Amino acid sequence: MRRVVFIFIGMVTLFSCNQHPYLEMEERELASGIRYDSLFLGIEFGMEREAFFAQCWELNKQKLVKQGPGSGSVEHLISEGVSSPIRLLFIPNFHEGEIYQMDLKFDYTKWAPWNKELASDKLIVEITKLMKDWYGDGFVEIQNKDKKVAYAKVNGNRRVSIFIYNESTVSVLLTDLTVSKTLKKVND
Repeated sequence: MRRVVFIFIGMVTLFSCNQHPYLEMEERELASGIRYDSLFLGIEFGMEREAFFAQCWELNKQKLVKQGPGSGSVEHLISEGVSSPIRLLFIPNFHEGEIYQMDLKFDYTKWAPWNKELASDKLIVEITKLMKDWYGDGFVEIQNKDKKVAYAKVNGNRRVSIFIYNESTVSVLLTDLTVSKTLKKVND
């Protein structure tokens, strides 16, 4: 998880000298003081651990989620509005007992190494469209020195970052920047 955060921060840092459009967006949105805590499926930033598990239990009873592989994640199947069914695995990160970050991993349920049409370079296009549907337009492209591309958007306190995780998987990191920046200051 820390590796994912450092990759994203590294990509953003590369543009800090030229005031990249992402950094301008982040400054503007944080300065607005507006909070966007809603994530998806009734889950929100600031939700306490017990409330998160209760929400997942209710979603499970409705057959919307199930336990993910290895019991460390929650699994949700997305089949509407996509070219092939997509599995979403999500894991919250808590600070002082409340969600401040959500790590999402997406892959096609029918992915196989020989099926290039379902590889992450195709999936990222669908996931970016899905994130625009969930959180609105306005994503900016960020590219690091290795030409790896990520997309990011900030609404108030909520950052949505999208990037290829590996050959089959696209990662989305939802972060409450007000908490994340506080943690960064403490760790510096």
